[in-house]
Amino acid sequence: MKQKKIWRLLPLQFIVALLPLITYYYRGNSGYGSYGWHSSDDTYHDFFLHYKMICFIVIAAVMLVAAFFIQKKKKGNAKWKKLLISFAPLLVYLFFVILSTAFSKNHALSFLGAMEQQEPFPVLLGYVVTAVYAWLVIEKEEDMQSLADAALLGGAAMALLGVLQAAGKDPLAKEWVQRLIADDAILEQYGLFVLRFPKGQAYGTLFNPNYVGSYVPLYAPLLIFGAIMGKSLWKRIACIASAIGLVVMLFASQSRTGMISLAAVIVVLVVFSAPYVLRYWYAVTGAVVLLAGGFLLFDWQQDFLMMGRLKEMFEIQKEDYVLKGIDTTGNGVRVVYKDTEFTVQMPVTGEDFAYVVTENGESLSVTYSEDRAWGYATLKSGEEISIQTAIYEDYYAFGLPLDNRTWYFTNQIERGNYKFITDTGKIDECQMAANALPGYEALADARGYVWGRTIPLFKKHFFIGSGPDTFAVTFPQNDYVARYRVSPEGIIYTRPHNLYLQMALQTGVISLAAFLVFYIMYALECCKLYFARKFSRGIEWMGFAIFLGTVGFLAAGLANDSLIVVSPVFYLMLGAGKAVNQMQRERK
Repeated sequence: MKQKKIWRLLPLQFIVALLPLITYYYRGNSGYGSYGWHSSDDTYHDFFLHYKMICFIVIAAVMLVAAFFIQKKKKGNAKWKKLLISFAPLLVYLFFVILSTAFSKNHALSFLGAMEQQEPFPVLLGYVVTAVYAWLVIEKEEDMQSLADAALLGGAAMALLGVLQAAGKDPLAKEWVQRLIADDAILEQYGLFVLRFPKGQAYGTLFNPNYVGSYVPLYAPLLIFGAIMGKSLWKRIACIASAIGLVVMLFASQSRTGMISLAAVIVVLVVFSAPYVLRYWYAVTGAVVLLAGGFLLFDWQQDFLMMGRLKEMFEIQKEDYVLKGIDTTGNGVRVVYKDTEFTVQMPVTGEDFAYVVTENGESLSVTYSEDRAWGYATLKSGEEISIQTAIYEDYYAFGLPLDNRTWYFTNQIERGNYKFITDTGKIDECQMAANALPGYEALADARGYVWGRTIPLFKKHFFIGSGPDTFAVTFPQNDYVARYRVSPEGIIYTRPHNLYLQMALQTGVISLAAFLVFYIMYALECCKLYFARKFSRGIEWMGFAIFLGTVGFLAAGLANDSLIVVSPVFYLMLGAGKAVNQMQRERK
């Protein structure tokens, strides 16, 4: 490789080797404090996302400028014509990203990034730039080898960290490490940070163990094929050790998503290599037995936690809830309870109040305790409901004890408008959001709750989406009954836990379709080049490994979001994969 061309690969090498490892403390404000469903204090603490975002935006800007200089030195515009043809669907995706940003419901979030997501417009633009830049600068097998070496460095470092975490020796919990990744003033103010993951669970520097399931499928195939095609013994050993370390990390992450993505990679590998699988069935069987044995060994040490969680994931049972919903957007508090529906109102005259209860439009008699601290009404079914008199900031309020908790409301702050009093002491509308998966809220560790309430939002945001990083302010967080049902502490959902729903909602369904068309075009290229083929050159192994990695990432996307911790590597691999495929077509 000519010395003058080495610099071109540096941004890509940085992304694949160092970007996922960047960890440094950041304290920010989410901007959610003005919403009724969030506490007034919107301060959040982050180690794994913010500075990855900053570094990636800088690198993407460098690649964007470098791409123009590189093409300016080349004669003709044939490369640009190929780019427009090959990347047309991804450019359509980018067009809708720009539209969704321009018409975003929260421009601050769409341009600066949201808590626990950090994928604003500059990052989404950077993803496309990364894919295009990788395709532009990777022209020879030596380029891919340099990129593979960088992946080995990054993968080895992440594997070492993951193995230490699996062994209960998490370096990030050590005081001397925290002093490297946070200012002394912060540690003096808050003390040592206690990470929320239990001892022995691996997460690397990937924000959450779930994203180990997105990271490992991208890197492990490259390392495994690097071990097969490595030109030196030390590099083969390093690739094997790193690949094993990543698999150990995956098992120790306890990520069901990771198990699904690993299974997807294995299935595609077996299908594409069917003739050789049959010929070398004994080696394949040994590898599968070794992998399964390793998983069972890890799971046995954890009292078969993962087996239980996988079983739960596929036990799909519809549930019927006693309290189906509460709505305060009308004239009163409307409650859907068991097989009936009733409304509670609280007319206040001076210092006097009363309760008016109607069931399916018919008034019910209300009796009161002697001190009027309680009111009682009997439903047509014969069941008695209680109404508790309460005070909220010197205003009359009332509580409804239903489904093992008391729900408090007032109509005195905004006269005539009934509001729910949240656990943080704020008032907000309570609504029954549209649900595409009624009764399946508990599906896949409560993903059914967030998926079911995300899908109906597509109708409103079909074409241009709600804007990058606006999921939290678009999702119906004020469906309090459903939210407290799946999470008694009322967790705020900042992501849909599905890459495809995330893209469709935030940048529009058309942007998702364009992205999928782009990937399908790439996958069809790979089918023609790698299906049932005997590989004789390293570049063929590398192209197939990249394809397997992207398959694993997208399989993990069924239950994981796109996140700055791994997604830049995915888009880099897409561009590199297309470059490798083009090299092979031109040689033929």
